[in-house]
Amino acid sequence: MAGSKTLPARKYGRAVGAAFHARLADVWAARNVAELPLWETVPDAPDRFLVPVAEDCVLIFESNHAIYREAATAATVNWQQITRVKLLEVRFNG
Repeated sequence: MAGSKTLPARKYGRAVGAAFHARLADVWAARNVAELPLWETVPDAPDRFLVPVAEDCVLIFESNHAIYREAATAATVNWQQITRVKLLEVRFNG
């Protein structure tokens, strides 16, 4: 879905589809997670972070560095060192 220009718009509507691609462009352009303009860790999963897309929609990511995935439960993730991420979920809060 991340590579498709039309699938997010068809699945979630034009406004969310456009915002979806804008947020993904932000993620791809950032050198690390800490550079993203809008992000926060997921409260119940500190090894994941979310990026808001629309008023009731967020994208959930995790590190795509094996060392952080393996040690996520035992250590705090240093988001300034995370340069590769994996999109896990498109979540609607409404």
